[in-house]
Amino acid sequence: MDVEQSFYEGFLSEPSSGDEGGWDTDLDESSSATIQDAAPHQMYLTACTRLGIPPTSKFIKQMTTSKIDLRHYGLLDQGVQAIAYALKRNITVDTLNLHDNGITDTGARVLADLLEENCFITSVDISGNNIGIDGNRAMERMLRNTSALRELNVSNICSSAGQMLPLMEGLKESFYLKLLDLSHNCLDDQGATMLGSILSMTSFLESLNVSWNNISSRGVVGLMDGLRECYTLKKLDLSWNSLAGAAAPALRGTLEANESLTHLDATNTSIGVPEAKIIAKGLKKNKTLQALRIGKNPFLSPGAHAFLKAIRQNHESALQELHLEGLALDRDCHKELEEVLQKRPDFICTWQISIQGGQAIDVRSPEKVSPLDTFVRFARNSGLRMVDLFKVLSDKRDTIGQEAFIAGLKKMNIALSKADLKKVFATLDVNNDGKLQFNEFPNSVALKLHEQNIERKNCAAKNDKYIKR
Repeated sequence: MDVEQSFYEGFLSEPSSGDEGGWDTDLDESSSATIQDAAPHQMYLTACTRLGIPPTSKFIKQMTTSKIDLRHYGLLDQGVQAIAYALKRNITVDTLNLHDNGITDTGARVLADLLEENCFITSVDISGNNIGIDGNRAMERMLRNTSALRELNVSNICSSAGQMLPLMEGLKESFYLKLLDLSHNCLDDQGATMLGSILSMTSFLESLNVSWNNISSRGVVGLMDGLRECYTLKKLDLSWNSLAGAAAPALRGTLEANESLTHLDATNTSIGVPEAKIIAKGLKKNKTLQALRIGKNPFLSPGAHAFLKAIRQNHESALQELHLEGLALDRDCHKELEEVLQKRPDFICTWQISIQGGQAIDVRSPEKVSPLDTFVRFARNSGLRMVDLFKVLSDKRDTIGQEAFIAGLKKMNIALSKADLKKVFATLDVNNDGKLQFNEFPNSVALKLHEQNIERKNCAAKNDKYIKR
């Protein structure tokens, strides 16, 4: 008898003596029929009691909504088992986010069973959980046997190369999945080549993220071979891999042949000047790409000039956005950009440094995310008001110091470095006394966001005026 079978059958058996402790479920636990017909939240409480774990109040509140968001909740496998039991017959939830919950292969098997049985859940995020090769085998089985799932985020679920291969096999028979995030998974060249084969034969994917996967030029060539024959993929994230060497001609061929891709991210992919000029030839013939992110690459101004020239010469180009983050544009690039803007006034080009007349001017995009932006988004995504977040961080005290502020947010796994958190604290510490006050905290955040937005608008106006010179 496997883990899942014994788990579920455990709920239908007679409770042991002394099982009266724990949480009041208002259920007659001696009747299995009563348990099966109980309200979902009562089923969940019963599951928690049987497993000896505390229930998650946020899950109970969200059970009747369309979205379950339990990121960073430390559920572990037993917590996932209780949730899966409660959701087996749920018809309201269509989105399940379990990012970073310490789930292993055991929890992955339970989730796979749930997704095979529940045909109403269409979007699942299990990223940040190390489910290993056995967990990927469970995901493979699920992909073969479900037709409901449309979005799957499995970013950072494997710690070594080869563990993702079972899931990739499942993709060969997944005809309904539209969005797939495979980032941070050590796919390597073998996985990328396999994925290219899947894209060319069976995939109906519209969005694919394979960033941060240690893919070299050989793997990219295999991926591009498949993408040339794929007519559904619209968004592809290749960032933080390698497009050096043979990968550049492969990408050029894909840009010339593919008729579906609209968004491409090739940020930090080791593209030098020779590769940039090759890829630019593909842009010169492409008719569908709308947004290209290709910054943080060592092709400098000559490469940027090649891209802008190709866009200008392609009268059928659909490109609306070119993002060159971290790059410098010289006078020749500006002239080329001005010609592009004359023909396409709505064209957007962002970069880092503008060099004209020997003078360097910082024109970084006003949309760049600041530490304060990340802090505010983190609070919102966590479902917390600013006053609630302050109470959590300060342990319900009226003030909080810098160390406690940083330590609390780090414990909550905010995606900011200690240096950035110090910047956030300094920004919100309006009177510079080394403390944040409870009664001033929400207003301070709102005020600083307002000031930041005004500064960005002024920066944008200055940059627009500068470009028109």
